[in-house]
Amino acid sequence: MLKISGKACLLAAGMGMGWSWAPLAAAEIRLADRADVVFADDASEMSLVLIDDQKKMCRQQERAWKQAQRDAARAQKAQERCQAKACRPERGGGFGDGLCSMGGWFTEELGDPWTLNSVLWDLDCEEPCFDIGGWVQVGYHNANDGTFNTRPDKFNLHQTWLYIEKVADGSDGIGFGGRIDALYGQDGPNTQAFGNNPGRYDFSDKFNYGAQYGWAIPQAYGEIAYDNLSVKVGHFFTLQGYEVVAATGNFFYSHAFSMNYIEPFTHTGAVATYTVSDELELYGGWILGWDSGFDRFNGATAWTGGFKVAIMDNMSFIYTSTAGNLGFIGDGYSQSMIVTTNLTDELTNVIGSDYVRTNQNVYAGNGDTFHAISAYNYLLYQVTDRTGVGMRNEWTKVDGISYHSFTAGFNFKPTANTVIRPEYRYNYSPAADNMAAGGRNPLGVTVNESILGVDAIVTF
Repeated sequence: MLKISGKACLLAAGMGMGWSWAPLAAAEIRLADRADVVFADDASEMSLVLIDDQKKMCRQQERAWKQAQRDAARAQKAQERCQAKACRPERGGGFGDGLCSMGGWFTEELGDPWTLNSVLWDLDCEEPCFDIGGWVQVGYHNANDGTFNTRPDKFNLHQTWLYIEKVADGSDGIGFGGRIDALYGQDGPNTQAFGNNPGRYDFSDKFNYGAQYGWAIPQAYGEIAYDNLSVKVGHFFTLQGYEVVAATGNFFYSHAFSMNYIEPFTHTGAVATYTVSDELELYGGWILGWDSGFDRFNGATAWTGGFKVAIMDNMSFIYTSTAGNLGFIGDGYSQSMIVTTNLTDELTNVIGSDYVRTNQNVYAGNGDTFHAISAYNYLLYQVTDRTGVGMRNEWTKVDGISYHSFTAGFNFKPTANTVIRPEYRYNYSPAADNMAAGGRNPLGVTVNESILGVDAIVTF
């Protein structure tokens, strides 16, 4: 195989067709890493590999190498911390070994989690290959935090979650896939398609049980992919916001006010994702308003979309929005903006904001419109593979009333399938009171109160 530049290839092709051009400087024709040209007796069999593919492959390999280096450095640091702090010899003998054993429980590598797939079939299953899994989340909190944790002083089963998924792979032509999620527990009623007409889909008394328990089907969609484009059609989670409904997707046990009150949870419709490059993804689609489940409340029809861009190697920016007839919250516009920065291999900073304005009064505020804005910050530090600490601070303003919330928490993984998340939360508002929902407290939440909580999640 002879390597010549793409420019040299064009010169050779043009010469055969009688073209003329100004001479190129030798420096402009690079003979390495530009293009691979394979010559054959039949000109139609000549092949050419362009520089863009080579550069992309090099970038991917470089990123994989850097990630491997970071993982190795993190493991080395964990081992050094164990040896330096937990394994110091103690007078009298034996105690140092005990500290080392305890330290290892917090610092040693986790290994791979157990999964249902490992029981059902091996990793090389033939097409169609489905991924089946889920988790169970239980928790306790001493006060109502105004979001998902609204049944205090009790041991609560928040989420019993099961999903089945086939990822649509478009790397080798057209690929098909889809996903269905089912949820039972305290979080079920809060995750139903409550933007529906009552009695439609899972927004029905048939899905609810006593003590705030219920079922929900938050996702049920099909997916088609081709090359860098994929399209979901059906019922799916929103693009907006930083936190998610699934307990496994969040650092904290509790949820932010902004996530619970001024972001949608789900949509019904179609949404496309197009990967332009390693640095840029585009989103766009049509939905039946907020929190809809195969139903169209009040003629809802709206846009959803946005983009994700890598500003630097360690920083990304996401913008997403909805606009149009958003269903039960009226006609209007909403947006979410998130900047995520990996300050170090262990320390991550997230700054985000939500905004929504519609012509429909949603909560118990004054007036006949819905206007809300928020700003939030997360600082998350991964101490070891098993332990992490984090802080969340937010300000949310709904219909003229400001709410503040500060949360500090700790994550501990005793096994690869288990995480325990204790936290302290303080809700504060300078204007709202602790009365029932009304003008001074449109969300109707308890404020100026400290809340302690802890949960555990076991995945399978």
